[in-house]
Amino acid sequence: MADDLAARVRAGDFQQDVPLPSETQLAQHYEVAKGTVRRALALLRDQGLVFTVSGRGTYPSPPA
Repeated sequence: MADDLAARVRAGDFQQDVPLPSETQLAQHYEVAKGTVRRALALLRDQGLVFTVSGRGTYPSPPA
């Protein structure tokens, strides 16, 4: 799931100013638990692909 989401972020499938789908939506889409989604998003944050704004969501990081 993390690899697929990372590839989609790198490919520009998500707009820079629009948050990624919610944890619940991602969990339903990938048919995984929300904890798995949280770990995947943490991995993408560590890789610099996304950033999270408290209360607003997770966004794709601007291209380097």
